[in-house]
Amino acid sequence: MLSAAAYGAAGLGGVFNVLIAVAFARDPAEGMRANNHVLAQLPNVMTGRYLANVFLTAGALILGDLRVIGWLFAAYALMAFADTFIYHRAGLPHGKHTFAGVAATLVALIAVIAHFSNGAA
Repeated sequence: MLSAAAYGAAGLGGVFNVLIAVAFARDPAEGMRANNHVLAQLPNVMTGRYLANVFLTAGALILGDLRVIGWLFAAYALMAFADTFIYHRAGLPHGKHTFAGVAATLVALIAVIAHFSNGAA
């Protein structure tokens, strides 16, 4: 019963993240206002985001599940390649984002290959 509530709450959190992403995609200024973000504070917000990524990575390593590691690093690749696209489209340097996307993709692939080569499937 409690696990069903946890899954439901996680799903609801996912829905809210989709709504926030859509708000930012449709109108970035309104997305910023609706989510109480202030442009001048974005470097501090990014610091928190990167620390959260460290926390997520540590959790994946502690769980020791190659599927979780693969999924997490696929998400990291998605974020990095999204940044690459944004900066490339704006004519700005994007090499570090592209490198991060490639590196995260390699980690995800290694984890998935390791999972399936260990007899799991």
